[in-house]
Amino acid sequence: MRRRSLIKIFIAIMGINSGCTTNNGGQKNGTQTETATQENLKIGETATLPEGGSITVSNLNVQDSIIANQSAFLTVERGNNIHFIVIDVESTADIELKSFNMSRDKDVVAPPENQYSVEPVCRSCEGQCIAIPVASDPGDVSSIVYEEKQDIKATWELSKEQKSALGNVSDLRLKSAEIVTSKESITIEFTVENLSKYDGKFLALVGTESTVDSDLPIGFSVPGNSEVTKERIPKNLNIKNSEGLVLEEPIDESTRRFVIK
Repeated sequence: MRRRSLIKIFIAIMGINSGCTTNNGGQKNGTQTETATQENLKIGETATLPEGGSITVSNLNVQDSIIANQSAFLTVERGNNIHFIVIDVESTADIELKSFNMSRDKDVVAPPENQYSVEPVCRSCEGQCIAIPVASDPGDVSSIVYEEKQDIKATWELSKEQKSALGNVSDLRLKSAEIVTSKESITIEFTVENLSKYDGKFLALVGTESTVDSDLPIGFSVPGNSEVTKERIPKNLNIKNSEGLVLEEPIDESTRRFVIK
């Protein structure tokens, strides 16, 4: 674990709802400051880098899973005791995903897994959606840090509400998935239960055996303490014959990738 002293940072008072069903605190608007010093950035503000260029971090929320864009293919990323801070990053400078880390109290720590470029299924991003994995027990996580070669360039402080959201993430369980066909369409009916009191979004990939690397992302909201059944149409999969289609087994409560055979 890398530990380095952070520059002094100040608290940003902002609100956030947990899960990824809303655009949470930190979304930019016309009343916010266009630029700020790296010592006191708030989510939604812009850092001017010493070498030139700028970075804006906005629209922060917390998710229990993401659909990661791994260059040529998509994957659903979930993990035991891991959640994701997803931010919208706009930059006029060349940046790398690994340059965004979290701080705990006043020390920078590497995330428990690699950072991800995110397919914005449940939200939109003005720039690039980036996900930073964090432990489900956030402890003293305090800010987002941008650094280059162990040199901290800017920090964005999390508010009290944003910090608490790290531990308040939905618990989604797949109950069933079934192909429903008609002369007009092919749909998949999903039933998902949310065992927590926090709203969340069920994220998954749908593909065929012949399109493993071009699966289509789907998503829908699941309120806390509820069960939701939704049908989703797997478009652009070039399925010409709907007779005898089935979903590849096995399928259990943690399945997030569905292959049509």
